[in-house]
Amino acid sequence: MIIQAVESDREELLNLYRSQIGKEFCPWSDDYPGDDTITFDLSRDALFVMKKEGKIIASVSIDEDEDVSALECWSEELSPGGELARLCVSPDFQNRGIGKMMLEYGMKELKKRGYKSTHFLVNKHNIKALKSYSVFNLNQVGECHMFGQDFICFEMELLNENINKNYKKITMDFYNNHALEFAENTIDVEFSKQQNNFLKNLPKGGKILDLGCKTG
Repeated sequence: MIIQAVESDREELLNLYRSQIGKEFCPWSDDYPGDDTITFDLSRDALFVMKKEGKIIASVSIDEDEDVSALECWSEELSPGGELARLCVSPDFQNRGIGKMMLEYGMKELKKRGYKSTHFLVNKHNIKALKSYSVFNLNQVGECHMFGQDFICFEMELLNENINKNYKKITMDFYNNHALEFAENTIDVEFSKQQNNFLKNLPKGGKILDLGCKTG
């Protein structure tokens, strides 16, 4: 479940950020991203988290960085463009397609907020990240050196057809690779609370159409 982060998530977010420090190509430190960054994101309703059993396992932010926005490679025709940044997945949940899901959610949120495009900075030597981003219909529009690293600049127009096509592929890839794991982790999940919240809003005599497909 991906939701907007709230103040009570602060400590978990800090721990999640710190779990990435020291990893290859990661420029983060004990100071960044930190409390000030979280405050900045929360103040703009721009921080989103994925939770599993009530614990945060991933996050992504809609950033506002004047230096990144000022790069000349971004298309004027696709302005305003929004940057998705601080994508972070817990080490215990990496390589499961979660990062792609977070980016997809961020793109949809940008679209709802009136942005015409999204852009990313990806370390040009981070082959793993570049491969992950390849699922999206991104255009390589330039390169830059920022934060002590060399980046490739990617941009994508936020068309509904692009977002829906990417989402379908991400979903299919996830179930193709993790169907058994997903089944084992969810077979005993207690859904009574969610079911009751739904049922109390069902009108008398109403009907339910169940299109469940188990593990996909």
